[in-house]
Amino acid sequence: FSTLLHSIEIASKFVSSKVRAAGLLDLYGVHGTQNASGDVVKKLDVIAHEAFVTSLRRSRACRVIVSEESEEPIVVNDHRDGHYT
Repeated sequence: FSTLLHSIEIASKFVSSKVRAAGLLDLYGVHGTQNASGDVVKKLDVIAHEAFVTSLRRSRACRVIVSEESEEPIVVNDHRDGHYT
């Protein structure tokens, strides 16, 4: 469980740093696509999604990741020892 929480912490810190620098890095505004629920995707949404998916994959604690930004669940096939979905 602590591995899972640590991976969430790492992704949260990464996203926090991007949010703080969003004005400098031109990260405000829309990305130009829609997510699975039909909402307009913003640039920071894409960054947060990629950060959390990458961090959770690398943690080896998850088998399946579900996100509003993906229409289908993200199955992590290479980590069969994951305990969380």
